[in-house]
Amino acid sequence: MLISLDGALALAARRASGARLDVATSSAATMEESTQLPDRAEAIAANPRLWRTLLFAHAPNLVGECHACRGVRWPCGTRTLAERAEQIHTAG
Repeated sequence: MLISLDGALALAARRASGARLDVATSSAATMEESTQLPDRAEAIAANPRLWRTLLFAHAPNLVGECHACRGVRWPCGTRTLAERAEQIHTAG
């Protein structure tokens, strides 16, 4: 079962902080905006299960598109976010 990125971020934030966090809805294109990427990557870095799931789901298909996003060139914004979260987690 795949969940939306915003849903996953909200879940991770609730688990990390114990409080409900409202996450603004955004598309994969919005995810690529550099101003949002660090904040969102920080939010999911503490949840390895989440970013590992995102890395697995957002892998390239045979024609170089994201398997989960269908029709979007790989790496998609979600993959980039998950990779950054992994880097933060590993460095931390």
